[in-house]
Amino acid sequence: VANPDGGGTRRLTGTPRLDAHPSWHPDGTMLFQSPREEGHTRIFQMRQDGSGQRSLAATTGFCGVPFAAPDGTRIAFQCSKAIRDFGTAAAPWRIHVLDAGSTKPRTVTHGPGNDQVPTWSPDGKNLLFFSDRSGINQLYELVLETGAVRQVTQGPASHSSASYSP
Repeated sequence: VANPDGGGTRRLTGTPRLDAHPSWHPDGTMLFQSPREEGHTRIFQMRQDGSGQRSLAATTGFCGVPFAAPDGTRIAFQCSKAIRDFGTAAAPWRIHVLDAGSTKPRTVTHGPGNDQVPTWSPDGKNLLFFSDRSGINQLYELVLETGAVRQVTQGPASHSSASYSP
């Protein structure tokens, strides 16, 4: 972490593995992914000073890129249940949601292709993600209440890693 002016940088994790994709939780803690437990990459949470690091769910495979819902009650992330090499998925990527207080995430996307990098809508009702289910990465929106998925972008260019405007 660093101060807004870029000074005062502090390292928060010290594992020999690659802790990555940090994001802030509304309660002031930080979410991140780490392959530190049993060779699986899992979602972790820690305090702002780096203390209290804990795995949020005993997932298998490669799970990462966590983002908390605006109200802090859920965390969305991508997960591939099987990996070949570090970071290389052998099974499709799916979007998962972990409810606060639970250790069992639920899979919320099931379509063809790889679904990755979920971000929450400002009201916490939808998730925006990218997927290659059309043959090339395009943006899709998932309505969590119904499970409906609609394609947001189309065309020959690859689209990925988008977010909603606040």
